[in-house]
This record gives sequence, structure tokens and C-alpha cells, in this order.
Amino acid sequence: HEILPALRSRWPGLDQSVVRSAQLSKAAANELEQTVRLQLTGDRPWGRELDATRLLGLSPFLQGEAIRVWSRALTGSGPSGPKIDEFLDQLLNAGDDRQPQLEFDGHAIRLWQQKLWLIEAEPSQAYRLDWCTDQPLSLPFSLGRISLSGPKEGTSLHLQVRSGEPGDRLKLGSDGHRKVKELMREGGIPPWQRASWPRIERDGRLIAVGSRWLEPKFQDWMQAHSFQLHWVPLESLPGAISPNATHGNH
Repeated sequence: HEILPALRSRWPGLDQSVVRSAQLSKAAANELEQTVRLQLTGDRPWGRELDATRLLGLSPFLQGEAIRVWSRALTGSGPSGPKIDEFLDQLLNAGDDRQPQLEFDGHAIRLWQQKLWLIEAEPSQAYRLDWCTDQPLSLPFSLGRISLSGPKEGTSLHLQVRSGEPGDRLKLGSDGHRKVKELMREGGIPPWQRASWPRIERDGRLIAVGSRWLEPKFQDWMQAHSFQLHWVPLESLPGAISPNATHGNH
């Protein structure tokens, strides 16, 4: 009520200038977003992963803007400028054994296999559930559901489904028992997803990891009864986890 009238008396076109400046700023922001998106994803919309090599190939200014625009597009918020600068410095100097991470507002950006992954920053939580296979089982923590499809008459099993534990091993045919962490590493599963993958047990014996790795005895049982094991994770688990149905090993 005091400052703006004084400014208007000195500059009569003040209101129009402010509106014009806001319009130019919005147009510049839109152009900047289009520039970094085209550089990183082509004509595709933003996804939950970015090519880190492409990002670091941009100018330092566009690198920071790309992270800010990407984060806001997918989460509605973004990290602060100093956090972005620190993260970019870590990316430039990260060795093969390092996994730089940037956390903000319940989200995290992580480097893995030359890609940046935008994920929920919630810590992994343990779970253990009983499962009667004549009904699908809903998993906690946005992990989707697991089911056994096929004939139902007198063929349901009582199983347990749990999160990962240190030392998990699964028997896989002629390979004998394999460490689950090795299977997941070879299978390209991001490290932060591995503990959440459902382990299926029968009478205390591990018989499946997700629907991707199955014990031969359990696999034979499913084939004999024309069953298929399905795990359909929710979209919040990006990247290497893909919905599939199988009754064989990969």
C-alpha cells in the first residue's frame, strides 16, 4: 500500500513491466526444460532413470538444471542448489566402487550402472507373511502382489513370503545352491531393491526369489500341475524389476 503506489508514480508502466517479466521468465523456464529433456531423453517423457553419461556431457549449468527439472517433473519438488552442486561433484569423481546419492523431500537420486535412478528414500523394511496360494498375496511397502495361477482343486500350498536375509541361498539345478545376492547382481537388480524382492519358502526351505529364480523341485511341481508363478510389482520399483510370469529359471 505504500511502496507500490510510489513506484507506480515514478514508473507508470510498472505493472505491465512486471507482468511482461513474469511471462518472459516462464517462457525461458519452459524452453530450458525442453532443452534439457531433449538432450537427455529425446522426444520421450521423463522417466525414473537418466543416462549419467549424457547428463555429464552437458554444460555445468545445464547439468544442474536437468536434475532440478527432472526431479520436479516426477516428484513436484527438487533438491537445493548446493545439494545439486555437491552431487554433481561426486558424480564427476565417483569411482566404480562408489554410489553417490542425493536425498531430498523423501526421495533420492542414486548412481548405478552409469544411470541415475530417482527412487523413494524410504529405508528397506523387513516383512514375513503366510500365503495360501489359492489367493493372491498383497505385499507390503508398495511391492505389489504375488500369485499362483492355474487349476485350484486340491493343489493349494501353504507358503511363507519374506524379505531378504543375509546368507540367502537357492538351489538351482546343476549349479547347486547359489547365493541370492550373487544371482541378483548378475541379473542386474539395483542394490537398493534386492532386500525387498520376495523370497518364497516352503517348510523353511527357500524355493523361489520373486518369479525369476525357482528351485527345480518347485518348478517341476508347477509344471506338473500347470501352474505359473506371477509377481507384479508396483511402478515404484523402477528399472530391473519387470512384471513377468514364469515356470522356469532365467
